[in-house]
Amino acid sequence: MVDPATGKPFANNQIPSNRLSAVSQSLFKNYVPLPNFDNGTDTTGNYRVQASTPANINGYDVRIDRTISDKQQIYGRWSWKNVDSTFTNNLLPTEVHKESNRNLILSHNYTIRPTLLNEARFGLTYYTAVVDFPISGASAVQQLGLQGLNLSDVPNVNAFPTFDYSDGTNFNTIGCDKTGTTRSQTLQFTDNLSWVKGNHTVKFGVDFRRVRYTDLESFGGSNDFGAFTFNAATFSGNAFADLLLGLPSKSYVAQSGPDTKLHAYQAGLYGQDEWHMTRYITLSAGLRWQALPPFISDNNNLGAFDPSNGGFILTNNGTARQAMLNTINACPGVNGNLPCAPIEKASKVGVGDGLRQFYKKNFQPRLGVAYRPFGDNKTVLRAGFGVFTMTSLGQLSFNTTNINVGVVQTTANLLPDGKAAFQFPNVAAPLTSEESAGTGDFYQNVNLHFRDPQAAQWNLTAERQVTNDLSLRVSYVGMNSYRMGQTVDLNQQHASVTPNDYSKRPYPNWGRILSSENAGNANYQALQTELNQRTHHGLLFQVNQTWAKNLSNAAGDAPSVFAPEVNYGTPVADHFNLRANRGNVVGTRRQRFLVSAIYQLPFGSNRQYLSNMNRFEDAIFGGWEISTVSL
Repeated sequence: MVDPATGKPFANNQIPSNRLSAVSQSLFKNYVPLPNFDNGTDTTGNYRVQASTPANINGYDVRIDRTISDKQQIYGRWSWKNVDSTFTNNLLPTEVHKESNRNLILSHNYTIRPTLLNEARFGLTYYTAVVDFPISGASAVQQLGLQGLNLSDVPNVNAFPTFDYSDGTNFNTIGCDKTGTTRSQTLQFTDNLSWVKGNHTVKFGVDFRRVRYTDLESFGGSNDFGAFTFNAATFSGNAFADLLLGLPSKSYVAQSGPDTKLHAYQAGLYGQDEWHMTRYITLSAGLRWQALPPFISDNNNLGAFDPSNGGFILTNNGTARQAMLNTINACPGVNGNLPCAPIEKASKVGVGDGLRQFYKKNFQPRLGVAYRPFGDNKTVLRAGFGVFTMTSLGQLSFNTTNINVGVVQTTANLLPDGKAAFQFPNVAAPLTSEESAGTGDFYQNVNLHFRDPQAAQWNLTAERQVTNDLSLRVSYVGMNSYRMGQTVDLNQQHASVTPNDYSKRPYPNWGRILSSENAGNANYQALQTELNQRTHHGLLFQVNQTWAKNLSNAAGDAPSVFAPEVNYGTPVADHFNLRANRGNVVGTRRQRFLVSAIYQLPFGSNRQYLSNMNRFEDAIFGGWEISTVSL
């Protein structure tokens, strides 16, 4: 181990006691248990304990069905469920997660006349998740002796600062992000009217939803309580020694602001007609329209980026912390060497308090046809096409919460001269307002004109009854998805073989500007074959073969799993060349062959052999089946 103060090795490879950080000593004295397993040489797994992780699930359902008259029926169901689980938290005390689900459904069916039926449905869903952690974050910070953390947003939150000294040591990271309560509430009303008129079956419907949620605001790490990373190659040559010296290689502190409380009102209308044109041709056509406005914050704590001038957009009644404004050099500016960022209100840029334009053209046509070419029920040709809209619920709004009040500071501790910019108990190097300008990250913006992703789906199918018990289906299916969400860094510079000049980034008054953009697409096409054998001589089987190809540029730079709805926080490597990311979707198999079968052994009652066994013998030897699923 090298002494960072002298550049020479510590005597006897030991750190003098007077050089040990008081913060580190408090950490090990009060929170890290002593080793209880030691072979004298290996420190891996030197603390072992069998932690209890009980789980309790309690619930009940109540249902009522009532026939009011020969024309009216009502149905209702109430579901109640609680789930309590315990999770270990490395060296810290365990967490208790308490989930509660409440669900109410009411339905009323009314046969107005034999050819006219109305169904009205009402639903309520309440979900609450509470995470209990027994350590007060403010108390832990005080006992550790950390200085420079602003805990005014989280005075009563339970959490623990994160200390990561695993580099080259195999020691577990210790820390816990802030805990609390998450809520989701959905109220829904739908009404469907079905009308049979001659050869037409017509349906109309309306769908209305009120969606609300409350969530813990998080920018990463332990947020307000700090996250500290120690690397072996930074100061002493050992990450654990750097912890003892109180010399992180990097600190991350995010003053996160209040928890999020958002709501949205969504609606949908549809009409559909199924027309039996002839005995052999059925045509169905429909159109659905969805209204999916952006979520609005009860706390007026949404923010958006204005790419036209590098400015920051607030809700009409929103405000921003001065410390946050300083990091983007908000006009008139604290650093004359950087352009200043105009601070604008939503109405000025033509959007509402959801800070995203309400896209009103989510039309979704549907068309389908079924044709029996030989006038019998043995052969059917089907074709269909439809457009579907993906409902982006809370993620897009959660992206932009608390940017206006979040003050995020990442400090690299190693200075060019090899010295430390700060040392415990300080959590970061002090910055003047002028020095902080140009360091503000937007994590993460949503394009003001972001539209809901859609997918166009189509299929062409031929079905044939080969024998009375055997049928064959061959289908060509496809799906083209567009306007998919991609996370890009709007402040990224073009790749170059010359040294990078950070001052020439598109918006010098900002750091990273991660933004959700409609830049993704995917195309799936497949040939599907299915052979079904109904029970014949005791044998039932199904054979499926899929030959598929799925290409997308929205799976990430080096995908290993299916991409999520929103790639939050991880920008693509080069948003100027998204075509480079287009390739096979990793989760889609090119060839997939599945066989499932059940064979009833021919022994016992109503079977081919030993059908005259008595009841006792039949219970033991009869009724056996063999099944298999092969993939």
